[in-house]
Amino acid sequence: MRDPRPIEEGCNCYTCRNHSRAYLRHLFVARELLAVHLATIHNLYFIESLMQEIRSAIREERLAKLRKEWKFELS
Repeated sequence: MRDPRPIEEGCNCYTCRNHSRAYLRHLFVARELLAVHLATIHNLYFIESLMQEIRSAIREERLAKLRKEWKFELS
């Protein structure tokens, strides 16, 4: 597999800025511990960015709009 793109286009985390999908796939297939570390960096960055966005939406009273954009469903 030769996919030079990052995990997520536009993501500014260390993993997406420095490693391709193909490289991460190689690491997972090879069962390299680095694969888990790089995926965790990306996932934590994503969650932190999402939480910042949610906090801003609450402050700016636009949480309902954000929910629709993300299609969050509350039980």
